[in-house]
Amino acid sequence: MGDVLEQELMTRHTSWRVGGPADIYFVPKSRERLCA
Repeated sequence: MGDVLEQELMTRHTSWRVGGPADIYFVPKSRERLCA
């Protein structure tokens, strides 16, 4: 499935390094798994 993170800082995932913590952040294991 993937990783589910709580309170993940969005600054780690944006090109401008802005954004506060996301309540829930999901990282799929692969692109194929995301589409399944």
